[in-house]
Amino acid sequence: MTGLTIFVTMVVYAAALYIRKLKIKQNLTSDYFAIFLVGSLLYNCLGQLTTIKYDDISNQEALLFSFFILANSIVLFLAAIFFPKYEAWKSAPHTILPTKYIMVGLITLCIGYLFWYLNYERAGGIIQAVFETSNRSDRNALLTEQRGNLPYVHFFFVANIFLYYGFLIQSKSVKKSIFRTCFLMAPLLAFFLFEGERSSILKHLFVFWFVTAYFNRSSPQINFRLASVFISVIVIFSLIGNLRSQIVEYAINGNIAPLINQFETKGFALIIPNEFAAILFTAKKYFSLLLQNKIDLEYGYTLWQGVPYLFPRSVYDIFYLVKSSTIADNFGLYMANEIGNLRTMGFGMSIIGENIKNFGYFAVISQLFELFILYILIKYVGKLKGMQIVSVSLISCFFLINRVAFASMFSMIIWVAFISFFFIFMYSPISHFFKSKHKSIKNK
Repeated sequence: MTGLTIFVTMVVYAAALYIRKLKIKQNLTSDYFAIFLVGSLLYNCLGQLTTIKYDDISNQEALLFSFFILANSIVLFLAAIFFPKYEAWKSAPHTILPTKYIMVGLITLCIGYLFWYLNYERAGGIIQAVFETSNRSDRNALLTEQRGNLPYVHFFFVANIFLYYGFLIQSKSVKKSIFRTCFLMAPLLAFFLFEGERSSILKHLFVFWFVTAYFNRSSPQINFRLASVFISVIVIFSLIGNLRSQIVEYAINGNIAPLINQFETKGFALIIPNEFAAILFTAKKYFSLLLQNKIDLEYGYTLWQGVPYLFPRSVYDIFYLVKSSTIADNFGLYMANEIGNLRTMGFGMSIIGENIKNFGYFAVISQLFELFILYILIKYVGKLKGMQIVSVSLISCFFLINRVAFASMFSMIIWVAFISFFFIFMYSPISHFFKSKHKSIKNK
């Protein structure tokens, strides 16, 4: 019965995508709501086909949860009709100089590398932090517990946007622009790949996709080659996720037994991502607690928490306040206590899971409010001078919100918008200063 319900749910998602195509009357590849629907389909449907080792909900609860996800898909089907279109990429200027974009990209890239270095110096340096015996979740928890956590990922994200767009204007070649951008960001991308930072890599890949659409003033078409690349990326991420700990064990201790055992145990399943099941587990667990009347509803607190979450803990220390954890952090702590783990565990957070924690059975409706907030934010970012390219790049948030707590996503949008606008605003006076200085030296 559960399998049939999942199949019907997938059919409803497909119908929602078709309805969305009729509404926007063009390719779906750059429509923010279609991007969300695809992410929701992957996490909410494929996530039910497998389980993780901590999944202890009963078969009856799993069946009820599958009906709940079916109800969620029906709500999204209706929302696909009413949610407005967003077509910022069509307004891209025809003639523009690349210098400003490349310079802003290089400056933010340098700041990103500096912050990245300083951030991991708190754990003994990047190399030591990566190759130590503790796993990634423990390491991230250790860094989070210390003061001085710097937003290096936001600076890298901004650098990715501006460098790629600048190179694209300059060369008119997608391949050359991607190569140049990836070359400059190679150390970070290698780090993300080794660490299995799927959301971080996806954000950077989405930048190439949406910026290209903006540059070409049209939604890109999905062809066989792109589909092959997409499937290959999923397989690579799956292998990294399933083998990362065993590879690290082999690299550090030379012990190959865990790696061989993982191949023998999982076999073909190694290419199936654990990502979807792990994220959906947060929703299944909250739903199970809801059925058992063991959940304390937040009534929207975790959404409002996005505002105070913008500020680092150092600011809270000034006023003798304690920065509250996100719902994802609290869930990780809850699970750590339940299974006896010493540190907070990392799961991410399903948008359905967050809304169950806030509004119980009304989660299927309240998630639309969350999506509308993101839409308004990104739309108004695009209205700022020179910020349309940033707004378009942030469309990736509608895919990632399926796996990230709202407070974290809200913080990312505001930080990226602030960093981008600050350097765009400062570019003209700085450029004018250096030009004036150059002229004065030349006249002498």
